[in-house]
Amino acid sequence: MDRPTLRIVAFATVVGFLIRIVDLTGTSLTYDEAYSVWAVRDLQRYLGVLAIDGHPPLWYAWLALWTSIFGHSDLAVRLSAVVAVIPLVLLTALAAARLFDSATARWAALLTAIWPMIVFEQRDARMYAWMPVLVAVAILLLARAVELGRRAAWASYGVPLAALAATHHAGAVVASGLFVGSLADRRSRRGVLLSAIAAAALYAPFAIFVAVLIRNYPAGLSRGIGPGSVMQALTGLTVGESRTAEPALLLGGAGMVVAATAIGLARSGPWRLPLLVTVLVGTIVPLALSAFVFGIPPAPKYFIGVVPVLVLGASRFAATVRSVSGKAHVILTTLVLVFGTAWGLTVEPSPLADMRGLAALVERERGDATHVYVAPWYVMITFDRYTHGVMTVRTVPDVPLVPPGIPFPTTAAMRDVIDRPGGPRFILVPDWLLADQPETAALLKARGSELQTGSSMRAYRFPAR
Repeated sequence: MDRPTLRIVAFATVVGFLIRIVDLTGTSLTYDEAYSVWAVRDLQRYLGVLAIDGHPPLWYAWLALWTSIFGHSDLAVRLSAVVAVIPLVLLTALAAARLFDSATARWAALLTAIWPMIVFEQRDARMYAWMPVLVAVAILLLARAVELGRRAAWASYGVPLAALAATHHAGAVVASGLFVGSLADRRSRRGVLLSAIAAAALYAPFAIFVAVLIRNYPAGLSRGIGPGSVMQALTGLTVGESRTAEPALLLGGAGMVVAATAIGLARSGPWRLPLLVTVLVGTIVPLALSAFVFGIPPAPKYFIGVVPVLVLGASRFAATVRSVSGKAHVILTTLVLVFGTAWGLTVEPSPLADMRGLAALVERERGDATHVYVAPWYVMITFDRYTHGVMTVRTVPDVPLVPPGIPFPTTAAMRDVIDRPGGPRFILVPDWLLADQPETAALLKARGSELQTGSSMRAYRFPAR
């Protein structure tokens, strides 16, 4: 890359880092984040949760290494995701320069820094923060292998494909998309088979986690898939359910981004087919799995692996457009991405429970209570993180937190905790569990007094028995 491009890459890296640390610890850790930290703090515990977790272990190994060096505070934990922007901006720009030219590389660096889905996934301590980095490495190594045509270069291309699959199952889908896209390119049909052999050999020890995932998620059909969810997943303009934005406005913005990306991919020359196939496989397959296999609505983060390819497409469009209308489209698309990130940071806070605030509320209202019971079990991990030891935090049912085989809370388990002899106690339970168990909701309402938490977690206080 030339010096002007390197300056833009450096600028984009700084901007991307600053965006990601804005109020980084303003919300408490989510269930998944707290669970991840809890799991890696003890090797024996982590090995115990493998049987029920279902996620491949590569990212967990990274988190364990990071927290062993920098600690387990909210800031330290989330910085393990934020720092992913540093290699990501550089690697995406390098890939764009190798595939196309310096102008595309400059746009790729800038768009990577502000693309909403990447921004928000790199503010959470989960494996989704690092998947785009591995995709960028894979694309860069693919371009290098095509250029050099050497066996070693093709074998090295298989390494990030295996790493993607060993990071998350959605990464395996994207890795498959990259492989199929490479196979569709006649320049790489011979060499990519060597890449597949290398990737399969490296991934083989982790393949068992696919069986764990299938076992833990019963089959079924999902009703949560529609045009909005697909467009949201493709662009990552919002995170989770948008509660304040106008749906038509979101779809319009998403449509502009998709149009720019599609035109850019069409202008990608010999790389058109591999990149397009990667996007199609990386979006259609997760949607199909969500709709017909796992029975859960597709979360935008499951599509994070295709975002670097979308960035390359949008960057190619921005670098090649010449007409006035085309330049206006570039400006509007960039503004959509900027406002999408700003909206998510300032208007759409996490819809999950504020465990830090909930812990403070319960401790303030504890009176002479000595125990807090939390359901389901993994919520206890998050809540207990923010308590100060004034009360004992336990699960419902009241069993040792030793996976695998931790039972799910039932109405009978709730009744057992309520009727247990002893002083006053609290029970915390999320809205979704009460919706799934009307009998439990009726029991808690009849026997306890509810505290107004202002979050998706309900808190009930019960008198001494």
